[in-house]
Amino acid sequence: MLNDKEFKLNGDGKQTRDYMYVTDAVDATLMLLKDPKISGEIFNVASGKSVSLIDLIAAFEKITGKKLKIIHNKSLKFDTKNSLADITKLEKTGFLPKYTFESGLRQYVKEEKRRLGYN
Repeated sequence: MLNDKEFKLNGDGKQTRDYMYVTDAVDATLMLLKDPKISGEIFNVASGKSVSLIDLIAAFEKITGKKLKIIHNKSLKFDTKNSLADITKLEKTGFLPKYTFESGLRQYVKEEKRRLGYN
């Protein structure tokens, strides 16, 4: 998006995913690794919130001030329509994500601009 490249959108964009900023994922993973009481247990490390691809694109456009060039494709045959993790068990450890969807996206765009040499 920052380099004005086209984006191939499969389906109607209403498919949802559970997005988590990478810093939160790393923090949760490290916290779980350091707790010997939960060694060997399985946790969903995610935000527990669902966001559609359409809303993700709109948020990127708002944050960058750019309009995404979209190429519409038909849905993929085996694409998951909706994805949302149950993080109840993770929350019981006391972990809560520090970044909201939008604040994580803002941080991501900021870091990408820095990495790509944008001011």
